Amino acid sequence: MAWNSNSPNDSEKINATASQIRENFITLDDLFVIDHIPFNANNSGYHSKITFTNNAQSPDFQNNELGLYNATSALTGKNELIKVVNSDENDVTFSFEITSAKLTIPAWGFTDSGMLWKTGSFASNVTGSRYTVTYLKSATIPVFKKVINVFVGITRDNSGADPDALITLESFNTESFKCRVSKRSAPSTILGANATIFYLTMGI
Repeated sequence: MAWNSNSPNDSEKINATASQIRENFITLDDLFVIDHIPFNANNSGYHSKITFTNNAQSPDFQNNELGLYNATSALTGKNELIKVVNSDENDVTFSFEITSAKLTIPAWGFTDSGMLWKTGSFASNVTGSRYTVTYLKSATIPVFKKVINVFVGITRDNSGADPDALITLESFNTESFKCRVSKRSAPSTILGANATIFYLTMGI
């Protein structure tokens, strides 16, 4: 049934349009129960779920509004939930895909506040080397506009022994970070053991 917004009109009597009024109520009920608890049920009127239809174009949001909508992602090619934040600390409105992510290492994703994170790993032979590590980057991966911090750590080697290594973060930017892996001074530790370096980069 289709909603009839013209019934009843001013020139019609109620009894002449009773069937159309009933059809309007049926249509309203059919639409209401899509995402709501039905009329006359416990907790009637509350949402039972929230469904976002795919938007071919980004909807408009007014000032001081927080928005959510569904659109096909240019990053993943899938339907993703997009959050629109009215302004950041610089009063700039921005949006980000809060459901876009790659969750196998190397991995990336967004936090609910819009921060972008990337994580990965690389092998070190613990020889005091300096490493330049480039973050994940491709046409389907978002890039950093600003990096806030990089966290680095060392795992055990395959033998189960602690690698004789100390990792130091030296610098970072929106493309990569530099770190130095050096040997510890303790003579009883295993020298030259291989280690895996994991990193987590946070930014926007």
